[in-house]
Amino acid sequence: MMNKLFLLCIVTFLLFVASCNQNGNTNSSSNNTDSVNTKVESIRDTILPCDAMLWEHVYHASRLEVIEKCKKVTGVIYDKRREKDGDWHIQLLLDAGQENLLNDKNISKQKGCLVIEAVCVNKVTQLDAISSCEVFANHVLIPSEGEHVSVIGSYVFDKQHGWNEIHPITSIEIIN
Repeated sequence: MMNKLFLLCIVTFLLFVASCNQNGNTNSSSNNTDSVNTKVESIRDTILPCDAMLWEHVYHASRLEVIEKCKKVTGVIYDKRREKDGDWHIQLLLDAGQENLLNDKNISKQKGCLVIEAVCVNKVTQLDAISSCEVFANHVLIPSEGEHVSVIGSYVFDKQHGWNEIHPITSIEIIN
């Protein structure tokens, strides 16, 4: 992770220098700053370890509005259940300082937790979801309730249910 952060810093610096050279000075315009920010965001999305291929296996992906392509969160597994579409629906009680990731529905319908979903881990019994997982088996770690974890995946708004999620999960790591 440290190597990726170092690489991101170097790339950001190089983009800044290139932007300055295009203008012939170090006073960049608002448009140049926007261009550099866009390039940095694109590079950040490339460097972060989210697996974009997982989106091919998300059941009715159009119901999810992407807020951030790749996000890392930490917290404690509060509850989990198998879904008929093959996913694990997991409630993550976030560590302090991440409360801004929750909305009113997370508070009222998900016990104050962020929903995290691992796709295609379980047997699919929902007929219209079978095609999403029929040629894919996800082997992401599914921790036990009470374990403290780090989760990486897409941060989305579930338009059907109204809460925020990490869905699909790229990885879960148990931390102490």
